[in-house]
Amino acid sequence: MTGIIILAAGGSTRFGSPKQLAEIHGKPLLRHAAETALEAGIGPVRVVLGAVDAPCRAVLEGLELGIVHNPAWSGGMAGSIMAGLEPWANADLVGVIVMLADQPGVEAEHLRKLATAFPDKSVVASRYAGQPGVPAWFSKGKFPALLELRGERGAKQVILAEPAVGEIDLPAAAWDVDTPDDLVRAGQEFFSKAVHPHESGPCHGA
Repeated sequence: MTGIIILAAGGSTRFGSPKQLAEIHGKPLLRHAAETALEAGIGPVRVVLGAVDAPCRAVLEGLELGIVHNPAWSGGMAGSIMAGLEPWANADLVGVIVMLADQPGVEAEHLRKLATAFPDKSVVASRYAGQPGVPAWFSKGKFPALLELRGERGAKQVILAEPAVGEIDLPAAAWDVDTPDDLVRAGQEFFSKAVHPHESGPCHGA
């Protein structure tokens, strides 16, 4: 099994309000990400919360997943990765996928491919905007490297340090949401993709 960690602890400074709760086509971004992770059906799902806790728990109500609070969320992404991964350090998992709550273009099939496409690799990353990034899969052997991250250093540091990364083209992962304008553009791409499933692409680099 592969666990999925959804990072959703940030303060949404650039967005101006909790973007985890911002809706894309009638559904909060966080709920959309959680349902996508569960739909993948590859293992347990855990959401890491921080700056906005109670309202985020409310939008996740009824979903079979774990929720952990990162009290040190303002210290950077590394603390959220640690909070999500530590409980699974000795779990019976072959690896974990680290994903964000603000990439609504990511689909369940993308996550399944990350977990299965390169069985001989220790790291499998999504490729978009000309570089590898998250969502990304990390074998259990990479758990120590993830747990050693500090401060603002996110999972991409482990990706870049890996000499042979498996990569899956995933242009939709570039539709991340940092500002209200990003949400509008992501929503337009989301709608376009639903209407024209063979015509997709990033709205901007991540």
